[in-house]
Amino acid sequence: MDRTALYILSLLFVSLLFASCEQDRDFSPHFPSRAILGSGSYEGPYWPTEDWRSCSPAEVGMDPDLLRKMNEDMVLQMKLHIDVHSVIVIRKGYIVAEQYYTEKFSSDSLHYVFSCTKSITSAAFGVASDMGLLPSLDTPLFNFFPEYQVAYPEGKEKITLQHALSMTDGFEWYELQYLYSDERNTFRQWRNNEGSIQFILDQPLLRTPGEAFNYNSGTSHLLSIIIQKQTGLRLDSFASREIFNPLGISDYFWSINQDGAARGYAGLYLRPRDLAKFGLLYLEKGSWEDKQIISEAWIDKSTSKQILRGDIPGMYYGYQWWVHEDGLIAAVGFGGQILMLIPEYDLIVLFNNYHNEADGFQMETPWRLLETFILPAITD
Repeated sequence: MDRTALYILSLLFVSLLFASCEQDRDFSPHFPSRAILGSGSYEGPYWPTEDWRSCSPAEVGMDPDLLRKMNEDMVLQMKLHIDVHSVIVIRKGYIVAEQYYTEKFSSDSLHYVFSCTKSITSAAFGVASDMGLLPSLDTPLFNFFPEYQVAYPEGKEKITLQHALSMTDGFEWYELQYLYSDERNTFRQWRNNEGSIQFILDQPLLRTPGEAFNYNSGTSHLLSIIIQKQTGLRLDSFASREIFNPLGISDYFWSINQDGAARGYAGLYLRPRDLAKFGLLYLEKGSWEDKQIISEAWIDKSTSKQILRGDIPGMYYGYQWWVHEDGLIAAVGFGGQILMLIPEYDLIVLFNNYHNEADGFQMETPWRLLETFILPAITD
């Protein structure tokens, strides 16, 4: 991550805060309404199937003062009317910081995680593969859609499951190139076409499959369709049985597309603490209590550097996961939903927000907080 750019953004942020303070000295939000820091002692490893334990940051080698300053930063963002919702910091399996910044959400509330859904779709795909319900990743994508007659068919037979998982399918698809409110955005066009499978498959090829990364929520949804076809269960039911239930996750909502399949790209609502459990599952290489829920081989492959993104310095893409060259792994969703995993430090960081996609400063905020407060807080 570019520390110089983050430093410049931080200076800009401070200047904006001072300007805001001058304009509104009487600002007194009702939230946050709790102390951010965890309390108690570290008592060794455990499984948070029932719930997470907390401890004071110093117990697991973190500086409490820096975590308090992170909380102050987020409160000041509220003063700027930036829509921040929550943050959780977990180290060595214990919550050391947790805060909620709006009356709309608490630790028991379901939050829309947007495209973090993609990483859970990938996990379900891995489980189905481990169970022998899916063929090799070299299998052509279009083998699963023989009932469709598609436009511009030339070359599409070369698109494989691996290309779909790594977003290197080659389709002409403009999703991150334009705001989602822009009519030129292909995702918006797809949704306006009732999210149809035909629309996705009809898109022409812009490049050779496997050649380059291009963000495409449409192919993420095709993964959901494939899971449903191969397992006989809709994605939400399959993920619930194979992943959520063992983790103790029972409260969730998964929206259904017009084609009757669970939305594999961005349809999931989860409690923040439950999304953090999913993160721990990956830090534990797919193991939970006495069961291997996802094979270690799939965990390693899906979170490895499959393709350089090209739009963010140092950032690669795995199988529906963001992977940074420094070792950070992330599930990322629209508006500032970010589940960050840093195996080197046994660290999970979760942000839920509703940032303005047109405001680059807001969209950089979680990354800035990680670099400015959370990582420097680690003392061992």
